[in-house]
Amino acid sequence: MNICMVVCNNLTRDNRVLREAQTLQAAGHKVSVVGITAGDAEKPAEIMSDGEKLYRVDWRPTARRRLRIRAIPWGALILLLSGLAIWGSVWLAVQVLARDPWSKAPELVLILACAPLIVGSVFILWRAMTARASAAREARNVALRNTGAISAENGSKSFPPPHSWIPSWVPPALIDALAIPLAILGPRFRQFALSQERARQMAALCILLKPDVIHAHDCTALPIAALVKKALRIPVVYDAHEIYAEVAARRRGVVDYYILLHRRYLPIVDRFITVNESIAQYYRQVHPELSPAIVIRNAATRMPDCDYDGRLHEAAGLPRSEKILLYQGGFTARRGLPELLRSASRLPDGWTLVMMGWGPLEDELREIASMERSGAGSDGKPQPAARKVIFIPGAPRADVLLWTAGATVGIIPYEGDILNHWFCTPNKLWEFPSAGVPLIVQPFPELRKVIEKYGCGWILPETCTPETLAEMLRGLTDAQFCAAREGCRKFIEEDSWEAAYMAPLTQLYDSLKPSDRPVAGIASADASAAALPIAEKQLSMQNIKGVRG
Repeated sequence: MNICMVVCNNLTRDNRVLREAQTLQAAGHKVSVVGITAGDAEKPAEIMSDGEKLYRVDWRPTARRRLRIRAIPWGALILLLSGLAIWGSVWLAVQVLARDPWSKAPELVLILACAPLIVGSVFILWRAMTARASAAREARNVALRNTGAISAENGSKSFPPPHSWIPSWVPPALIDALAIPLAILGPRFRQFALSQERARQMAALCILLKPDVIHAHDCTALPIAALVKKALRIPVVYDAHEIYAEVAARRRGVVDYYILLHRRYLPIVDRFITVNESIAQYYRQVHPELSPAIVIRNAATRMPDCDYDGRLHEAAGLPRSEKILLYQGGFTARRGLPELLRSASRLPDGWTLVMMGWGPLEDELREIASMERSGAGSDGKPQPAARKVIFIPGAPRADVLLWTAGATVGIIPYEGDILNHWFCTPNKLWEFPSAGVPLIVQPFPELRKVIEKYGCGWILPETCTPETLAEMLRGLTDAQFCAAREGCRKFIEEDSWEAAYMAPLTQLYDSLKPSDRPVAGIASADASAAALPIAEKQLSMQNIKGVRG
């Protein structure tokens, strides 16, 4: 079967996508993965060692150019209407002044203020509605957690529908139609119009690959899958890595956009995959129109035992005798990272917190580390917490476990006041045990299950203070570390990618048979003809000849 996976990132750090591609390629399928150019990943195409092909679409220059062209008639219309409004206001003002300028002064002020008042009111209303939607989502999450309604063990509770400032009765097609005029209003709206252009260009490449199945990773890939399905009449597999209606979005309106994508595109999904039972339960209750979820967790592949070569200590500038509390991953909001840094100054002697990763909060986190003060040192003066915290860059995807092996304990400190984190099972949950490193986790349902079943780490209490983590580490003995490392081994033996998740993924594709359908050309899709040269360039063998991953 010819399978095309599509995801809106650069394919360098998404282990889940590449693991699934490798598994299906090994099972005898032909797999291509389509992503985008971003960051330091600019190669248009690569062939990985197992034979799967990776393509990256450089969509931004064409998208911006087309957006400017498509915005011209809308901009002209807006200018025309604005000109008519100004001309009408001036004409009315002249009429009022000609009759009785002093007695009609209030009416004159009202006329001149009408246009800016209307525009300002619309903007303030939009800001208020989006802020209210965000506040309602957070308040609901906290209430559900406090009442136990979002417990993974309690399947009798119902999840409320996602809360958005866009009413459910508004047709998503109307939002699509208004994307260009809204884009003229500002960058927040412009992102939606640009995402439409991105979908057209990526769909153009996917259609030229002529797949039998389109596999959409994350909700942002659903518009691409819809265009490909329309062109080729093939099934869509939707792989939901998150609860998108409950993510910790950094930009206002992003969650509402995700909710809108689900409203429009979930009906086209033929098979549904998600990352754990709790999130599967959420989608089953909130989106009953989806097919039953196949749970394929973010498990790591089983790695042969290897001797730690000291690279983590060397990069952090620490002696091999120093114990390391390791956080690895993105420096983003709602992951509990500021609180983790405030705990660092209280770590026992011989322990250092290493922050290995990248992200938009890095400067803020470094500032917290430099400002936080610990107890008095040997000279009687407060010591900076920065001496207990080391920042190093994120490790290459292929070498993560070799770096992780240098840690004494790994930590997952996420905040639990949003559903997406409360039910999370991040890659770290497997990466640390795969390297023989025990975990400290928050008391979230899916994390708690793993720790309690296998004894591969420790669970933080519901209420934590900056001293809680230090007290936990201070109380751990060598015997407890040995027992936790044995728990890591048992966990990976039973819940590695090979042991638990390769079979369900291949069985899902065995249940999908290529439909009898005509091989459609690019013109049969609602994809931009301007994307054709880009797509054909991506497929040129000159781009991938001799390139190996």
